[in-house]
Amino acid sequence: MTVIVVSDSSPLIYLAALCDFPLLPRLFGRVVIPPAVWREVVEEGRGGPGEEAVRQACEDGWLNVIPLHDPPAPIRVGGHELHAGETEVIRLAAQNSADILLMDDRPAVLHARSLGYRVAPTIAI
Repeated sequence: MTVIVVSDSSPLIYLAALCDFPLLPRLFGRVVIPPAVWREVVEEGRGGPGEEAVRQACEDGWLNVIPLHDPPAPIRVGGHELHAGETEVIRLAAQNSADILLMDDRPAVLHARSLGYRVAPTIAI
């Protein structure tokens, strides 16, 4: 059985900065990210922790950018609007029947859990 894991940008950045990025394929096999996470880590994060690790992981084939079928509508949780990456992670999870979401932002984590997703923050990895 294949486990579908969708990651937000913060776990990718933190694990790369800690030199623990190789844990991801060892723990999960394959990880997918939405386009907004690619933009945050690679394009907007050029030169920062995570950029090279994410590029290399995509080249190696265990990290894949998966487009959304429909443009994501903003998600508001208790007066807080989730960032684009968090919103797209939750939408991609729904689109692909994900098993685990990797994310750290508390409102996003609580919202994902309220939808029934298992969420692993970076510290759990």
